[in-house]
Amino acid sequence: MLGGVYIGDACTVRIAATTLVALLAVFPGLACGNAPHVPPEGLPLLFEAVGEEPALYESAMDGCVEIHNVWKAQVRAVHLTAGGSISNRMEMLRDSAYAPYAEFWDGYASDFVGWARRELDLASHPQRAFPTQVDLPSLIADVTAQAEEMTGFRGCAQWYLVYGPGWAGMGALTDGRMLVEFFAHHSSPEDMRWALPHEVAHVIRGLESEPKPWDLLAVIVTEGVADYFKDTYWGNDQSVPETLGYSRAEWDWAIAHESELWDLAMEQLGDTSPAVIHRYQAADKRVHPDGPTHVGYFLGYRIAEAYIARHGEDALVDLFRLSARKILEESGYSPG
Repeated sequence: MLGGVYIGDACTVRIAATTLVALLAVFPGLACGNAPHVPPEGLPLLFEAVGEEPALYESAMDGCVEIHNVWKAQVRAVHLTAGGSISNRMEMLRDSAYAPYAEFWDGYASDFVGWARRELDLASHPQRAFPTQVDLPSLIADVTAQAEEMTGFRGCAQWYLVYGPGWAGMGALTDGRMLVEFFAHHSSPEDMRWALPHEVAHVIRGLESEPKPWDLLAVIVTEGVADYFKDTYWGNDQSVPETLGYSRAEWDWAIAHESELWDLAMEQLGDTSPAVIHRYQAADKRVHPDGPTHVGYFLGYRIAEAYIARHGEDALVDLFRLSARKILEESGYSPG
């Protein structure tokens, strides 16, 4: 109740036009269906890090690497409409964070407006400050440049840094664009830093390295090569189990049962079923009930390791130009 006029249901209460205009001037967002938007606590600090209206993208390595800081547009839209209506916020998000990147969003989260209205949480999400805690544009450029020195190949790609629905942390979309998702589950700035060489390896090897659709062997070798490159890139900074995301106990179990795991995989190497591939690739799936998850990475790493052991460290380049079948055949990999 304000001055004798109930404003909580302006759609059903008749208010004099002059009174309504005055109310809207003081309390933006009172129009029908537009609840006032509360300014997110702490967001001004994030907004300060964004600064002026950002460019659509920044580039490095003579345009080889493009970084699309979509998250900056998202922060600006939420901050600048704080205190206004939800519809105002959605309009600015649509114009500045969706429209310039529509092709990306349509391939990742097609209902951007619906998702943003329901779930975009910059007010309290514990990971909202991630993009200010790690300088990803510089890291992506540095890792890509170093990878070129190590392999002779350029890992050119478009990278999209976003607050999203949390479906993927970091990786390639089906069209080759690279994604960094700050709201992904179980992610941290340090995890992103360690994972970058793995993702750059995927860029170098490319989505066209295998016939379509990819079979289990292609996925195993591709993920294994990416982790082998990640291990090579970081050197002694990480142990092999850490590179694979395994505990020492999980690594020891996988080594002790390697032949058993490989026997299971060999029966399905030509399978293109997403369900089968998912069992070997997902961080929450097990091929063996007593074994670790995502054993495809483990097996692929061991195949890449066997190839280099047979052909020498200078053969690293082969892991990025040969097919999965050729790498397996010439690795001599045969546990047991």
